Amino acid sequence: MADSQRDFPHSQPDPKNHQDKSSKSDDEINLIDYFTVLWRRKYFIVLGTALPTLVVGLVLFFLPGDYKVTYSYDLGLDEKDSKVMLDQFYGAENGMMLAAKLKEAGFDEYAMAVSKAAIKLEASGTFLLMTVAGSSPEDIKKISSVARDNFEEVLPMCSVKKELGGAIAEFKTKIADIEENKFDLELELEKKKAVLAKLKNLEPEESNKVSDNIILQFEDVRQNSEYLPLSYQIRATDANIVNIEETIFANQKKCEYYNTLQSLNKRLLEELSTDAAQTLSTFHSFLANVLSGNEDVEATGYLKAYIKRIENVMAPTKPVVVKPGVYLVSKGAGRKTATIGAVLLMVTILAAFLLENLPPKQVRAA
Repeated sequence: MADSQRDFPHSQPDPKNHQDKSSKSDDEINLIDYFTVLWRRKYFIVLGTALPTLVVGLVLFFLPGDYKVTYSYDLGLDEKDSKVMLDQFYGAENGMMLAAKLKEAGFDEYAMAVSKAAIKLEASGTFLLMTVAGSSPEDIKKISSVARDNFEEVLPMCSVKKELGGAIAEFKTKIADIEENKFDLELELEKKKAVLAKLKNLEPEESNKVSDNIILQFEDVRQNSEYLPLSYQIRATDANIVNIEETIFANQKKCEYYNTLQSLNKRLLEELSTDAAQTLSTFHSFLANVLSGNEDVEATGYLKAYIKRIENVMAPTKPVVVKPGVYLVSKGAGRKTATIGAVLLMVTILAAFLLENLPPKQVRAA
């Protein structure tokens, strides 16, 4: 009896063990079912993956390739200056000029598509890299020639115009300051002359003689000249009058010089505004002609210095490698085809399982 009671618990199945076995059995059945579905739909999966992938691969392989050429400019610009130049290059004004030049060269369609993708300018350290892309090597050479001319000759003219406008405004300010101070200086001059006349009419007294053992100390003799002996006061006032007269004369000469330079800069800016096709080279030639015909000695030095600045602007705007090669851009056909094939494989496998879950009539119809 005791033995039968001890054996009784062993006669009952273990629920946990039974559940684990049934779970494993279900997993095995599910995996088998999955492989069965894949095997039954193998032609659908293979054809749905291989054929479209093959078609896409052939299309990508036989499509005409793109070509590119890259020019490197060592301008020595910092990040801020590089951003300013990039903004100017992709600005509306320069974009219109570049598109117009491309149309003149016979690239109407390309001119309509001028963008960062077609003509790419980017900063790399102190370098600026210009990349021109297209479908024909011959077209690339012609288009890159137009783009180079725009970047090297036309684009810098925007900065030149801006600098000329700033110089004109600066000279106007200087002239205005001189004119503003002129009245004060003339009033001070009249005052000193009146003081001098009255001082000369005064009769010197014995008290004006300074004893040898008295030392006068002033932080500013001009402001304390009334404490000096009369003869010294007259000399100090005389000296002040001479100083004011010379200041007025010097300011007048400066005003004339600034007016001359202002007129010169206005003439240069007018030349740039009149001729929209002006480039650095043509502008440099124009400056040389102005210099040869200029008779104002004072403006000659300024003009020579300005021509040197223009030459300094022209020097860096040449590529490091003058004639870089035109290279074929990799189409990445293999990578793109493999990606499309993997996506199609997943889609066809998913479609195969969805077809298995449809009712029989719908499956036959499919």
